[in-house]
Amino acid sequence: MFLVAVATVLRGIIEQGVFMKVRVLVLGLVLSTTAIGPVAAATSPSPGGKCTRVGATSVSKGLKFTCVKKGKKTTWNSGVAIKTGKGTIAQPTVISDSLSYKGAMVYDLKNGLLTRKANSGTYFETDSRSLSSFSAIRQKAHSEMALKSSTISHPNVEFTYDIRPSFPQALIEHSKRELSEAATFWNDFFGTKIKIQVYLVTEQDREHIKSITWLQNNLPAIFDRFDRKSERPFIAGGGGYWESNGEWTGTIFLATASYLNLTYVNYEWPQVAKHEFFHVVQDYAMFQTRRARTSTRAEFNNIQPQHFREGSANTIGYLTGFRNAGWGSDAMDWMVWQRAANFRNWIDIQSVDDVIRMMVATESHEPNEAFEMSYAIGSLMYEWVIGTYGREGFVKLLNQLASAPSFDVALQRSIGLTKSEFYSKSAPYVFSVFQALK
Repeated sequence: MFLVAVATVLRGIIEQGVFMKVRVLVLGLVLSTTAIGPVAAATSPSPGGKCTRVGATSVSKGLKFTCVKKGKKTTWNSGVAIKTGKGTIAQPTVISDSLSYKGAMVYDLKNGLLTRKANSGTYFETDSRSLSSFSAIRQKAHSEMALKSSTISHPNVEFTYDIRPSFPQALIEHSKRELSEAATFWNDFFGTKIKIQVYLVTEQDREHIKSITWLQNNLPAIFDRFDRKSERPFIAGGGGYWESNGEWTGTIFLATASYLNLTYVNYEWPQVAKHEFFHVVQDYAMFQTRRARTSTRAEFNNIQPQHFREGSANTIGYLTGFRNAGWGSDAMDWMVWQRAANFRNWIDIQSVDDVIRMMVATESHEPNEAFEMSYAIGSLMYEWVIGTYGREGFVKLLNQLASAPSFDVALQRSIGLTKSEFYSKSAPYVFSVFQALK
């Protein structure tokens, strides 16, 4: 059973004639879950027995079992004997790092870096699954979007921070690191040096934001939700790139509750900073040659459909916002599963044709179901693009936003597919993920 509090304050605004977007996370509260222990589970693993996650391992009676996929089912393999010394079978105590994505997803920070709480109750810094545990598309997409070096350097991106004293101290270092990593990854995409103003604020900063039009237009209603304390606190974000007083700059805000506790927070929070940075990338791509501004939301959607605007930002957030492929995969699966369940009465994905219907519907931000599902279906659509055409193909698509009269033309010029062809070719992958998560 789960209780979902759906964000009602989600809107785009036009600032200086520019469409801007503010993202408030849909909150999922799982009230009842089944915890699966690594050794002392209620049911010991047995060959062919049901298991929940590919790559998970468990030890029983001197055998190490691994969860594998056979057809559409996940089952324990036949097990491998664990031997020590001169062939004696040992039964060591094993702490599993496995986690059911349909349960609570709790993270903490150690030296500013994520750790994740497993079903065993232990926090881990790594994931024992190999990249080969995931689909070929997800493997390729993750590899394409991984930082090639641990060196953080972004000479083309200059950040200026406005960090309020109320902003949780534990999140400051993490937020700055995430944005710096995003800037490092996209540094070469920016043809010239750009400046990005970043605001880190909470509900205690109502007076401070009154002098900042963009924040004042978006944050008070979010702050009211934090005041009520009726839902899991979350990190809200917004990002974009536009002209103000004759200067083109990027702007990002991350807003959260001053009382935030990492043991009780919306599960999507680790990817928000990189999601919002990507909105700066999207806008820079669209306006790098100073193309004419769109005057209506419909015109904007014709160039950047809702499933691209939010969906691809989610793709980037989930592929790059976690320390390894496993955590990002679990987090994306949770997001898709949760939203699909919440909006099943709108479009219940039962076939590839249903997927295509949802793709078409999520080109727009209305109705609200389309807006919400654009995050989920879009994340898979552009994961497919990256997994099929690589980072290079995805960047070609971005660059077409500067001149293409429509998203359809941008697709044709970049990856050689019309919009309808893109939908039909990516739909089987998207459908396979929806089905696997049911």
